[in-house]
Amino acid sequence: MTSKGIEQFLGYLSDNRVQNLNNLVYVFNARKSSLQAAKQKMQTVFRNNAPLILKPLTQGGIGLAKVKQLFGSGINNVQDFLDATSVIDNNPIYNFIIIN
Repeated sequence: MTSKGIEQFLGYLSDNRVQNLNNLVYVFNARKSSLQAAKQKMQTVFRNNAPLILKPLTQGGIGLAKVKQLFGSGINNVQDFLDATSVIDNNPIYNFIIIN
């Protein structure tokens, strides 16, 4: 994902209407990607941008409070976020991803 793409994605996550990941749908093109591959791509986005994601909104991230709200209350730092997003299979964090 480009820097513009991650900026746009973080904008979606930081939106006040997104109270949990069930409020979000991210659609990948089925002709270009399987569901598993799409989830792996998102996992890479999370891994490559974890420090940015946890930064305060004023610094381009979504902030720790929003990360806890969306990804789990046990997340307190970058490593916790990486751990929470490290497993794709049966992980509800990735349920917002669909292919069409």
